[in-house]
Amino acid sequence: ANLGDTLAPLAAGALLMVLTWQGTALTGAVPVFAIAVILVLFLRQSVGKSDQRGNRHNGMRDYLIQVGRIARDRTVLALCVMSGMRNIAQNGLYVFLPLYLVNELDSGPLWLGITMTALQAGGLLASPVAGAWSDRAGRRPVVLAGLSVTTIVIAAITLTQNDLFIVATVSLLGFALFAVRPVIHSWMMDLSPANIAGSATSILFGTQALLTTIMMPLGGLVADRYGLPVVFYCLAGTILLANLIVYWLPSGKGGSEP
Repeated sequence: ANLGDTLAPLAAGALLMVLTWQGTALTGAVPVFAIAVILVLFLRQSVGKSDQRGNRHNGMRDYLIQVGRIARDRTVLALCVMSGMRNIAQNGLYVFLPLYLVNELDSGPLWLGITMTALQAGGLLASPVAGAWSDRAGRRPVVLAGLSVTTIVIAAITLTQNDLFIVATVSLLGFALFAVRPVIHSWMMDLSPANIAGSATSILFGTQALLTTIMMPLGGLVADRYGLPVVFYCLAGTILLANLIVYWLPSGKGGSEP
């Protein structure tokens, strides 16, 4: 997933040099339809096998009771809110970093693609390292380290005016921000019973989507009223709040409790 996210911005920036944005968007849609066809072909038999095993699962009532218990767990809710705040920063960068590059630094399409690729490339390198570290030291130290670096680097973006320095800064940001994403998912698995792990993950992603949906329009209002640099300070503040939540969460598997 990180590899695809890394290559896509660079490819889009290169296509914009020779195509209109409409042509670039249409070209970018081709892999989506190709993957859809592949999924239909390869998963068709798996669906039938899953239906045959459906009667082995617990009743729907017991299942919903367990999901409700997970949703009321304060630790799980805190983890979901923290993950949602991290997701606000991630999607905020997707929305406002290109605007900042174009409107504030006058970057062209190619540099825009290179910068967004650098953001994802950092995560591509960091994810396996962070996963291995979290298995040994626990989830919380890894997430704390990643979010702390993210807070500082997001605030520092507005101090960088050179394209090369922006690419280097954004690479470091991607390394810190995306490193914690798989660790958070593993953390949720640590806190959830195995038979409802999928539902627990849905709660996590649902919280992320809800908070992001609320905050993105507010970020646009802040950008219009106070300028794009202020948006980055707000994103840094959001990550700082997420850090405070992480501090009070149990470490999870792989590390000893303080």
